[in-house]
Amino acid sequence: MKKFLIILLLITTLANIYGQGLPVATNANLASLFPDAALRNIIAARLGNQANLTGQALSNALAAITGELDVSERNINNAGGIEYLTGLNVLDLRRNNLPGINVSSLVNLTELYVSDTGLTSLNVSNNLNLTRLNAGRNQLTSLDVSRLTSLTYLAIGGNQLATIDVRRLTLLTELFVWGNRLTTLDVRNNVNLTVLNAENNQLTRLDTRRLTKLTYLAIDDNQLTSFNARNNINLTHLYLWGNQLTRLDVSRLTLLTELDVGDNRLTRLDVNRLTQLEFLVTVGNQLTNLNVNNNIELVHLYVSYNPLTELNLSNNINLTRLDVSYTRLTGLDITNLTQLTHIWIWGSPLPQQRIIGFHANIILNAPRNSD
Repeated sequence: MKKFLIILLLITTLANIYGQGLPVATNANLASLFPDAALRNIIAARLGNQANLTGQALSNALAAITGELDVSERNINNAGGIEYLTGLNVLDLRRNNLPGINVSSLVNLTELYVSDTGLTSLNVSNNLNLTRLNAGRNQLTSLDVSRLTSLTYLAIGGNQLATIDVRRLTLLTELFVWGNRLTTLDVRNNVNLTVLNAENNQLTRLDTRRLTKLTYLAIDDNQLTSFNARNNINLTHLYLWGNQLTRLDVSRLTLLTELDVGDNRLTRLDVNRLTQLEFLVTVGNQLTNLNVNNNIELVHLYVSYNPLTELNLSNNINLTRLDVSYTRLTGLDITNLTQLTHIWIWGSPLPQQRIIGFHANIILNAPRNSD
């Protein structure tokens, strides 16, 4: 198999050098090379008056198609023939129904989009010029991208991958591996990452200490018992919902606008220095105290399912949504919260009469006997 791929790569390289297409039978026509009618019609339109060529002349004409081919959402059920488009730079096959795809000969590709196609396998080992690859929401159980060292964008979320090796992809700026079966993910060499989404996996640890350029990090629904975010000082969005964290230091992340630490085991959380926070979720922890006096920009605050006994909101004048359900609050002053539109107090010993400043424009979500 390896010998075959080397020969195919050599043929393709020589074909590109001399402007020749891949070898085909002398009687080959567009119908025999492209069995899917929808794809064939698109290629015929691209070829124009060359669509009736046969044999090597047809293959040469196909190889001369360059630039971008966008055939997304065209009800294509067979990608056969794509391999003859060796001059393509960008190929978009998203949202079709493809049992397989052969892109080994497309060595000029810089961008490949094959998400939502039902692929069970994908070989990109020859596509060394790729800078962007999206193969998300498929049925891939393995994928080798270790040779694609030019990649800056890799989206492979929503598959069934147990492992992925990105250690050599040092140019990556965006990495999406959410919704797989990963138990480990080594991103220590990916120091150019600005966006990392690894939520909904089985990670027990993740080292991001060298990823100082990160602005967006989502690792919700994993199995982390600890996480060190102290060096990720450029983060604006941090999502850690659904782990097993007992402590978390976010004091240096002063650029955060969104922080979600819900469904963990935190007993304390210091957000005093996070003065740009607009969205804060601490649902389902063990917090008995939460100081949000300095978080004046807060718009949404969700603190339900914590044993909070008091909550001072006098400075949070921009709040529009507040959830204090299933806390131990017996009183709440929202007099200064003139922007508040929704408040939730389910399962809380907090009757409406004990909410100071409540007015008719606020939608109250509470048991009927709360008033």
